[in-house]
Amino acid sequence: MSPKESNTYKIFLLVGFLLFFLFSSKEIGNFYQTGHAGFINSEVGLSHLNTINNGFLKTKLGATNYKVIYDRAPTTDEYYVRYPYLHNLLVSILWEITGPSEIASRLFVIILTFLSIVMFFFISQELNYSKLSSTLVYLTLCSFPIFYHYAGLSNGEISALFPLSLSYYFYIKHLKNNKSKYKFFLFISLSITCQLFWYGYIASLVFFFDSLLSFTLHKQKKDLKMALILIFTVGINISVYVFHTLWLVGSLKNAIDAFLWRASIKMPPTHRFTWMEFILKNLKRWWLFNPVVIFFSLAFLISSFRRKNQNIRFPLNQRFSLMLLLTPLIFSVFLSHLVYYHDFLIIYFAFFLAFSSIDFFTKIFERFAEKIKKNVLVYSYILVLIFFAVFGLFKHTEEKMIDKETDNYELYYICKIIRNITNPEDKFIITIKRVQEPQVRFYLRREAFFRNNVHWAKRYIDSNMYSYCLVETKHAYRPLIKYLLQNFRGLKYDRYFLFDLRKPGKKLRVFNSQKEKTNFLFKYFISPYHQPRKYEEIKDIATIEKIYSRFEEEEDLYPQSKKTISNIFLLIP
Repeated sequence: MSPKESNTYKIFLLVGFLLFFLFSSKEIGNFYQTGHAGFINSEVGLSHLNTINNGFLKTKLGATNYKVIYDRAPTTDEYYVRYPYLHNLLVSILWEITGPSEIASRLFVIILTFLSIVMFFFISQELNYSKLSSTLVYLTLCSFPIFYHYAGLSNGEISALFPLSLSYYFYIKHLKNNKSKYKFFLFISLSITCQLFWYGYIASLVFFFDSLLSFTLHKQKKDLKMALILIFTVGINISVYVFHTLWLVGSLKNAIDAFLWRASIKMPPTHRFTWMEFILKNLKRWWLFNPVVIFFSLAFLISSFRRKNQNIRFPLNQRFSLMLLLTPLIFSVFLSHLVYYHDFLIIYFAFFLAFSSIDFFTKIFERFAEKIKKNVLVYSYILVLIFFAVFGLFKHTEEKMIDKETDNYELYYICKIIRNITNPEDKFIITIKRVQEPQVRFYLRREAFFRNNVHWAKRYIDSNMYSYCLVETKHAYRPLIKYLLQNFRGLKYDRYFLFDLRKPGKKLRVFNSQKEKTNFLFKYFISPYHQPRKYEEIKDIATIEKIYSRFEEEEDLYPQSKKTISNIFLLIP
């Protein structure tokens, strides 16, 4: 199947390469990502900074996330136990070579994503597709808008795509040619996937059931051996995660709680949702693919289960396509909370959509090849792919660009202003929301790492090492913070910044009076913690705890002072 008996497919491979990197490059320098995407990139960026500044052993292989490292005994709050650690470790090693660079970390993930797409060209070849059909699978993946929006997201979820594609490749090789080397390579690639993200375990589960079902039906020993190898693979990788978590915190309680929370088994009331809400929210995300591709994929599913002779052995290409579909479906059910709040996880459906749609397109091509010129059919399909790629490039997801949960805006730009209007010796306080903490800390601290003009303390708020502290806002904590500002071991801060949160399209509020300026509400001082804690090293512990217990009833426990907060610099250029 080819428009020409030449190397046309090579031209299409080049087109896909240019299309992918041209459109994905917009995310490389997009430092002011908002919402969940900006939160994640800043979060892991702080982890990399902690690792290269403090060493791989002290950070326990890059597992500090954005928590500050202390010289005292470790607590569960200082280390990151929610996800496997391998992505942070790999990018930290990269930063040791390139220096702290968001561009390097994002380009690293973009390259891995592209390599995963290339692997599906080779997988298609292994399944006896023509070179042009394999190229169309590759082009379809290159055209998906979801890659342009999230290929530069520096986290384990996206970087796991490449070893995952290798796992699919070696599993197909094993099914076609029972050699020990393919089993070994499958074990390695699946293990890397598991250590990058939980999706590797779901893929292992699907491979296991496929092998077990094949053994049950056909009684081939190679299928039983593969099932046992997959059990061994999962067991080894879970053990590695368990021992690493024990090294981090000495207890698995936090890790278990986090996993149960992610799996929707144990969630706070504010994070609960119904399955109908889950389905509707995920359906809205499917524009990140291509409606024509989705239609062909649905047609493929219908045709797969309408075979004339049900006794015929299931074709390998259809068997593989169903595996590509079952894996993200099972993942979405088991880790529904994770999928519900992370729109980019729909990316795992991309492989099924591309592969199954081209499988069906091939059937159309073969049926109508005599009536329609081959060139017209193939080139028309490619034009459709490019059209929806361009359309998706300029369309933004609500969760990425607005994110109603966080109400974020361009924190990179805001932090740039702060750097410009502060002196290296200034001490200042910034008020933020909890979800904005990673971006603010990363974009200010990154500059500190490069130019040493902002010092970051590794101790509590009462340390003279502090240059700035972050304070979360919430009503009823006002009297506590007033007292702390006036009496905090005699420390005086030069400036106080208020991030006046707004929804997109609304202007920042201008304060016209001292009362308005002082009326910003604090919840707690952010150190490495995310909940109120005792201030062990504050001089007057009893007074602080007394105020802390009474602030809700007595907001005016201490009189206001005009000098409490004398300067609020509105962040307007």
